[in-house]
Amino acid sequence: MSKNFAVMRIAKIKSKKQLRGALSHNFRLMPDTEGVDPEKTKYNKHVPNLDTYDKCMSQYDERLDKHKPRKGAVYAHELVITVSPEKAAEMSRKELIAYFNDATKWADKMNGGGKNRVSVALHFDEQTPHAHLIYIPMKNGKLASRDMLGSIQEVIDPAAKRKSYRTLKTSADRLSEFQTDFADKVGLKHGMVRGVKRHGTGESVNHQTIKEYREKLPKDIERMTNDIKSLKEDKEWTLSELSGAKQELLKIQSEVNGLGGVKNVLESDIERLKELQQTVKTMTLNALREQIASIEQEQEYSRPRMGR
Repeated sequence: MSKNFAVMRIAKIKSKKQLRGALSHNFRLMPDTEGVDPEKTKYNKHVPNLDTYDKCMSQYDERLDKHKPRKGAVYAHELVITVSPEKAAEMSRKELIAYFNDATKWADKMNGGGKNRVSVALHFDEQTPHAHLIYIPMKNGKLASRDMLGSIQEVIDPAAKRKSYRTLKTSADRLSEFQTDFADKVGLKHGMVRGVKRHGTGESVNHQTIKEYREKLPKDIERMTNDIKSLKEDKEWTLSELSGAKQELLKIQSEVNGLGGVKNVLESDIERLKELQQTVKTMTLNALREQIASIEQEQEYSRPRMGR
């Protein structure tokens, strides 16, 4: 099964305080942020005109202008764009930035245009690279989250007597449609697909919250660390076995070379025997007896003398 998933999630920010907290996270203004590697924070990226906390808040206030949000209003939308860890591991920083840029263009359209951007933060200092996109849902001078993400959609029906009618769509319906659209228009371009669609199938969808993810992260890291340790041990054992096999091969090669020397000696002895055979054939009987006697005499002298 493919694990090259394009991931897009949407959250609603329902107060100015919550917005400040989101921006503080995006700009790493909170001390000891869990899951963040401070050594890698310098690699994070923000768009030039929204590259400080103050600029982002100024942009928000400028777009909000004199509008006073009603009670229960949605102050901002935050989109988290990322990829499955397996896909992230295959992508270079340049490829990830291109993916996040395309995701931002797509998000602009669903949030009333680039003029409604409040923050675009690319984070490379956590386990999986991701982007935080924050928008103020302004339309016609007022906050209008429902018109952008909302639950009611106007549909034109030429066959109906009336010009149009309104049909109810739940937030889950709309989110599912956004996720499909995002995967089709952004994910596919970068070699990714939509995650398994469960909404409308009767299956429950249980997304982890950021808190749950961070609580689970240390255990996942410990498990992966143990897996890496085990792989390293397997590697060391394999290298040791290969080293032993190499030594055994060198030993066999040495023995083979030694056998080559024995072979040369044997071939020399065979040649000498052949020469002796030829000599014997040409010797007379008396000469042969003299030769035998001479050999026996040499053997007698060569025997160790035993004392009495």
